[in-house]
Amino acid sequence: MKDIQFLNFEPYHKDTNSEDWLSAADIIANDLSYLLSLPCHVFWSQVMYDESLLITLDSYLNFAPRYEIANQVQ
Repeated sequence: MKDIQFLNFEPYHKDTNSEDWLSAADIIANDLSYLLSLPCHVFWSQVMYDESLLITLDSYLNFAPRYEIANQVQ
């Protein structure tokens, strides 16, 4: 298992600094891209045992803006 500390995905609100929010979303996207590039056995080990990854995925699925609203964040 790799030593990666995944960020928690925070919901976007109208009073949120959009630059900071987009920067955090980019970090999460880069971390997940790296995760997908890992060899199969390392990938699955990370998925099974990394609690921060599970929290990140859960928060992303709950709070990521839907396609219709995603274009409003700029």
